[in-house]
Amino acid sequence: MSDNKFPKSQLPIRKTSDLLPTIFKTETNSKFFGAVLDPLVQPGILEKTTGYIGKRYGKTYNASDVYLDNDNTLRSAYQLETGVITRTLDKIESFSDYIDFKNQLRFFGNTIENDSKVTAQDHYTWNPPIDWDKFINYREYYWEPLAPPSVNVAGNASNIISTYKVELGFGATYIFSPDGFTSNPSITLYRGQKYIFKVNAPSEGFTIKTNFDTGSLQFNPSISYSAGQVVSFGDSLWRARVDILSGDGSTINDQSQDWEFVEKIGNKSALDYNKGITNNGIETGNLTFEVPFDAPDVLFYQSSRTPDRFGRFIISSIEDNTFIDVEKEIIGKETYKSSNDIEFTNGLVIQFTGNVTPEKYVSDSWIVEGVGESISLIRLNDLIPPSINSESIEVLFDNAGFDTE
Repeated sequence: MSDNKFPKSQLPIRKTSDLLPTIFKTETNSKFFGAVLDPLVQPGILEKTTGYIGKRYGKTYNASDVYLDNDNTLRSAYQLETGVITRTLDKIESFSDYIDFKNQLRFFGNTIENDSKVTAQDHYTWNPPIDWDKFINYREYYWEPLAPPSVNVAGNASNIISTYKVELGFGATYIFSPDGFTSNPSITLYRGQKYIFKVNAPSEGFTIKTNFDTGSLQFNPSISYSAGQVVSFGDSLWRARVDILSGDGSTINDQSQDWEFVEKIGNKSALDYNKGITNNGIETGNLTFEVPFDAPDVLFYQSSRTPDRFGRFIISSIEDNTFIDVEKEIIGKETYKSSNDIEFTNGLVIQFTGNVTPEKYVSDSWIVEGVGESISLIRLNDLIPPSINSESIEVLFDNAGFDTE
């Protein structure tokens, strides 16, 4: 804040615009903050005053009383006293002020003149069936629709095959070892891991692609295409924006509303995926693939010569390559720390990742309890009502003794 001070009080002048980043300290913002926010943050000056306010006559007036000077006519005309009014419709039947209250106490034998002792209250007369700690210390609790966000808990990592032998099989197939039996298998690769493919496929270049080329990419106006399908037209690759029926007259050009330009094909297939790959399309030798963290969920391998010789790579996160048996490794233990360094504490909301057993723990979020004695897990959805609306809140507070009007 600014070091400027008010001339008389020498209190600092607080300017909220000083808290803005330099780029936002414009003249317009300074004027706005000075007019709207600065008056709210200036230090106050307290002046202690003792005395009565209101009218100077009536049953409670005493000549020795000290009254505060006040120019407000309305405030000077009324004595601010406690009282009880009995009303029938719009008619006031009776009025009792504080003096009447004290006289009534004397009538019933009260001889204590110290009103603070007579009217003091050191206990609650209203005790609704609610959790007082949550009611009073509400700032210490999570008040989110679905509780605090969950953290992922992974098990121990399983072994990863990092080297594959790729050879030609019968027909239009590749055979991968160490499996060596399945033709054109689907293989799972993990982001951040490095793989070596030892290729022995003469004249059948082993190529990793973003999509497989069935050999019929050439645009044909007499067949139908679905939205997202890729075709080759001219020297470029195009993608269908919408479903296109055969013979509907759809044409491909820069102004087309049915097709969008992807990129020029040139001498190299636009479907090839080269990020993190060395020797893509190799026939004999090693192809290395260090899977990027932003790699798509599915990639394809395919021969550069025989389109039907292809298969898919499933790209997963490394956390998916873990295994955890919840009931054997966690339930009943005093403490637990996961392989990804999540230390269990009471009230922690978790989700399990990777391969999880028993199957009931695969989905949903769980609340940790019993740390230090015997860990147990409670399904979060079992504790949260299916829906909360104004009517349910009103019923809740009505049952607790609140006035909801």
